[in-house]
Order: sequence, then structure tokens, then C-alpha cells
Amino acid sequence: ADDFPIPQRPYIPANEMVGVGEIRERGVVLRYTFLEANDPTVEGKKRCSWDTNYFIGKDPNRWYTDVPNYREVVYHNVWDGVDVIFRLSNGFLKYDIIISPGADPEEIKIRIDGCNDLKIDFNGNMIIKTELWDIIEGELKAFYSGFSNLKINVKFTIYDPHTFGFALGNHDKSRAIVVDPLVYSTFLGGLNLDASEDLIVDSYGNVYVAGWTDSRDYPTTSGAYSRTYRGVCDIFVTKLNPSGASLIYSTYIGGSGSDYANTIVLDSMGNAFISGYTRSSNYPTSKRI
Repeated sequence: ADDFPIPQRPYIPANEMVGVGEIRERGVVLRYTFLEANDPTVEGKKRCSWDTNYFIGKDPNRWYTDVPNYREVVYHNVWDGVDVIFRLSNGFLKYDIIISPGADPEEIKIRIDGCNDLKIDFNGNMIIKTELWDIIEGELKAFYSGFSNLKINVKFTIYDPHTFGFALGNHDKSRAIVVDPLVYSTFLGGLNLDASEDLIVDSYGNVYVAGWTDSRDYPTTSGAYSRTYRGVCDIFVTKLNPSGASLIYSTYIGGSGSDYANTIVLDSMGNAFISGYTRSSNYPTSKRI
């Protein structure tokens, strides 16, 4: 920024030499847009005990102090009769959609910019495909407001590679409904380039990821098939627990060249099968089945 605040004396005199190391920035920014929406009113709820100060540039007129913080932010009437509540849960931004009696859930359309594709796995989870990793919106629930035990059938609807909504089963239109997606994400990778090409979730919520990596420090687990990076680019296969907090297993697979996985599927016993391609003459093989 050309208005970044600086003191009278520069931090580093002109006659001093400075060493600068490489900084690798790795991240994904997703922008959610409510399509064909109203101009909602915004309300903060559950105020925190602390405030925040923002100092933008050198102009004090652009500084903001004692800005209140809230644990929940409610967007009222995003669509006719539909509110959206945002909150933090376990470090992730979570949202609930409140559908008032008589409101039309088919009006709800949300566009995600910054992703490559949206897909639904066989368990009904929506997978948000990005350049670096996948984000799961899963365990989708719907119930009558105030009665979380009264479930309503609900599923994701994909309109195009960036836009989704929800389809509700039979329900009482005279009662308010809460739609509650669970957003799940975790960082998985090493210091170099890693790419997840496919992902699947089993009936217990465990997540299986396959892709490729050129990181020598990609996380692997004790007893894995291979914990050693062998080539220009190796395949990885990783299984995470439902919360994404720990690895159940994680391994390299590859030879001395470049190896890539692009698909992963499960059998009825939970065994993972991958497909892909290799440029390694010594890619590991077993006896023909």
C-alpha cells in the first residue's frame, strides 16, 4: 500500500544490506454470494467482551476504534422470509439458514467464487474443489426450529459448477425450518506443491483423499506403505477421521519419476482403490490378481 504508515526514520538505512528469504503463500479465498437476494438488514448477536481497533494507512480519519465484536451475525430477509446466521465453530465459519413459514426454499441460491467445481459424493456431501484442497459441506441437516429432533429430508442441489441450493423433502410449510450444513476443512500437505485430485467420504464420515505431491515432508503415518518421497512427484493416499483432526493412515506411492493419482473409490469393506498414471519405470507393482 502506498499509504502504509512509516516513521520519520526508515526502518532500514539505505547503506545497510538486507537478506530476504522466500515466503510461500498458500491459500484459497472463497467468496459466497447470495443470488437474486434482497438488501438484508444485519444484526450482531452475542457480543464479545472485547473490541477491535483498525488503523488503515496514515490518515486518522480512516482509523476505527472500539469496534464491537459478536459471536453471531444475522442477515435478516436475505430472500423473502429467509434469514442467514453466521458464527464461528471450531475455528471455521459456519452458517445456518432459517426458513420462515410460507417462504420458498427454492429461492435460495448461493454462488461460490474461487472454487473450480462443485460435486456431490455418494453420501450426499457437497465437495468444493479448489486449486489446493477440497472443502466438504456435509452432514446436511434440516429440522423444525426449536425441535432439532424433528428431522426433515434435505439434500444439496447443484445448479452449475459454482452455484448450489437446497432441496427439502415433505414438510409442514406452516412451521419455521433450520437448514444446518457442516463445513469441514483442514490443511493437508508439505512445504512444496501438493494437489488433491479426488476425495470420498465413507458412511462413518471418514475422508479419503488421493492426489500427488512434490513435498518431501508430506505427512505420513507409522506403518504406512511408504514414508519416503522417491521421485519427481509421488502419489499420496490419505485417510482422515471425521473431524479432520487426525490422520488414520497416509502414505506415498511412486517410483523415481512422476506419478499421479486422479481417482479414489471404496469397496464395501472400506478398502481404497486409486487410479492414475505414472512416468516411473520402477513404479511399485505386485503379482497379477
